[in-house]
Formats: sequence, C-alpha cells, structure tokens
Amino acid sequence: MSQPLQSPAAPQGSPRSQGRPRFQFSLLGLMVLMLFASMIGAPLYYFVRGWQTGRVDMKLIGMVGVLAGPLLLTILVSVMVAVAQRLGRK
Repeated sequence: MSQPLQSPAAPQGSPRSQGRPRFQFSLLGLMVLMLFASMIGAPLYYFVRGWQTGRVDMKLIGMVGVLAGPLLLTILVSVMVAVAQRLGRK
C-alpha cells in the first residue's frame, strides 16, 4: 500500500528549518544570468548556422560575438554595480 505524499516544506520544529536558508537568486542576479545566456546564445546561433551552411560571414559574426561578449558583459556589470552603489549612497 502506498503512503500519502508529504509536502516539501519542512515542519517548524525540524532541524532543516533552523539551518541555513535555501539558496535563492536575487532579481539582479537572475537578470545578469539571463543577460549572460542571451549574450552567449545569440552569437552561438550565428556560429552554428554558419557552420551548417558554410557561410563565412555568419561564422565571423558568431566568433566576434563569442569573443567580445564576455568583455561587454564585464563592462555592463561593472557599470550596473557602480550605478547601484552610487544610488545606494544617496
């Protein structure tokens, strides 16, 4: 005979509820993660499509995007952190 399913939430008195809180993304962290995924995904699409069709120009767009993407992401995150710090001081 099967046992009834228990809810995933831990009861108040259990050791799990008194330990560390569960890991959660902040909204800013989630936005940066999505930005990173889109900045890598778009150039890789062009790179793979150029590889399949044999078009050199699409491969070039993809390679430039993949190589310049992390640098642009670093600059963008740096600017966002600086703006957040400046707005936090006022």
